[in-house]
Amino acid sequence: MKNYLKDYFQYTKSERNGFITLTVLCVLVPLVFFGYEYFNPSEIVPITIEELPPANNIPSAYDNIVVIPFDFNPNQASVDDFIKLGLSPKIAKRILKYREKGGSFRKKEDFKKVYGISDADYKRLEPYIQLPYQKGYQKPNDIPTSYSNVPKKEIELFLFDPNTATKEELQRLGLSNRVVSTILNFRAKGHFRKPDDFKKIFGLTETNFLRLKPYINIVKEAKTEQSSKPVFKKDTTSTIVYTKEKIDINIAAREEWELISGIGKVLSKRIVDYREALGGFHSIEQIRTVYGLEDSIFQKITPQLVMSPFEIKKLNINTATRKELSKHPLLNSRQAQIIVNYRENHGNYKSTDDLKNIRAFDADFLRELAFYVKVE
Repeated sequence: MKNYLKDYFQYTKSERNGFITLTVLCVLVPLVFFGYEYFNPSEIVPITIEELPPANNIPSAYDNIVVIPFDFNPNQASVDDFIKLGLSPKIAKRILKYREKGGSFRKKEDFKKVYGISDADYKRLEPYIQLPYQKGYQKPNDIPTSYSNVPKKEIELFLFDPNTATKEELQRLGLSNRVVSTILNFRAKGHFRKPDDFKKIFGLTETNFLRLKPYINIVKEAKTEQSSKPVFKKDTTSTIVYTKEKIDINIAAREEWELISGIGKVLSKRIVDYREALGGFHSIEQIRTVYGLEDSIFQKITPQLVMSPFEIKKLNINTATRKELSKHPLLNSRQAQIIVNYRENHGNYKSTDDLKNIRAFDADFLRELAFYVKVE
């Protein structure tokens, strides 16, 4: 037995040298590693809360942006819309790529399946997801995702003037109720001068604009309802006696406006109705924005217009409802909802300057709106 063990465990000289070398390396390598760490410690940089990655998938470029959720259809929203909702550009592009491949969201829960959307993001956005297609309804294959929820059989393409088209006609063209409402609100204070102006309507996708552009037919005579009527001129057969007196734009009645050459009954009513809806004019230049009032007429009547000190009726953005805000000519329903959402998420406005924190509003819009809102 002793000889057996000796024969089994007996090593040659080269084997013994190899074993000794391996043992020495096993001891030295850890010693060298720990020794290096001991004599060259790594610098530990403390991380503050401010340096942590931004939450809600918002990239660092958007750290200072106040995210105000709004109603959206994931089958129609653009990359910019998703970013405004607080999603990263990467996720926004992923959603659009999914749609381009033929994918669509049939129920709210489908949005949760998008790779990269956290549970927190889904819970935050779920109340704002709007999907028009009800259970059992099959979306027509030839209607692009960005089109409205108007059924296929009701969509028609025909020549139309965006300045005069009715609500029903715009819906027949395949536009959503929200876009139609935005167009009608815009017409209450302005008009389309060229086809490309139609592209600027908020909510109108590039696809829809390109689809409808060949059918846009802006008739110059339709800029004012008086275009088909005789030009306002004083003559021997007319009973109208035009005044040369100056009138105050914030207190003049319809009858006074009618006495200005070039105004008439239609425009006088529009001016007064617009003034009442606004809460008062803050400048004579605002008269220029009345729908149907041509610039040449405005230039002609300007010397007759004056504006005495006037207290504009303002909306309290801390108490006004979405419906009350949306009735104002400067605000559409979406903008009104954004103002209410900010108030609900951040508490009452401390001043009207807080509106500048809302990324969806540009400086020109806020400058004009400032005349008509207050904080109490």
